[in-house]
Amino acid sequence: MIEMVYHLQLNSALGDTLKFMGMTLNAKGVDSWFGAVFVMLTGLGLFEAARRQFLMEWGDIQIDIEKEIKRRETA
Repeated sequence: MIEMVYHLQLNSALGDTLKFMGMTLNAKGVDSWFGAVFVMLTGLGLFEAARRQFLMEWGDIQIDIEKEIKRRETA
């Protein structure tokens, strides 16, 4: 998406198409924008899934740390 916006703003005199990662994208075409939005939303969804998993594991680790601190204080 960033490359297509950049192309539209600064390189529009070169035409609507640009090469990016071996693909030809049409910066004014709906299909290229749809693909970019799809990839972005997929990435955000995977990031959110990883974030939730990390948060659960981090919470468990924090509980274990607190238990260990309490155990050492009572010993």
